[in-house]
Amino acid sequence: MALAAPSVPAGTRPARSAAGAMLEFRGFAAGQAPLPGVLLLGPGDPAVLAPWLAQALAEAPSPAAFPAACLRLAPAPWRVAAGAAEAEEAAYRYRISCNGRAGRGLRLQCWRHYGGAIGWQRRCGPMALERFLAHRLTPGQSGRAQAWGSAARA
Repeated sequence: MALAAPSVPAGTRPARSAAGAMLEFRGFAAGQAPLPGVLLLGPGDPAVLAPWLAQALAEAPSPAAFPAACLRLAPAPWRVAAGAAEAEEAAYRYRISCNGRAGRGLRLQCWRHYGGAIGWQRRCGPMALERFLAHRLTPGQSGRAQAWGSAARA
């Protein structure tokens, strides 16, 4: 799947204080190269990302369509990361993986960069995406996280 990012100036990089996020999508295209990392140029903390991921989950017709739904509904400008050094500029990193085995669905891992000698620290996961959403969404938002991921395990 080719990613077509919206027009964002090439020199635009979020400072760690701006809390940008690096997203990696793994295992969505069997037998193909992994999707490139995506740099979200706005707030990237879990509380901001959870409603966005829940909406993408609800609107994606299948697990394979989830990355495209995420990028179409992104809450901030984004672009394909130019390389590993640029990915280090983000304050948060997320890895969303698709396990092709029935009943496993999508899984998420999250890290946050605290700076200095502390560096990257795992915040959560690996865990089911729906579990992450249930923990992060308010009661009024929780219904949006119910989609094909829930039906697969029912």
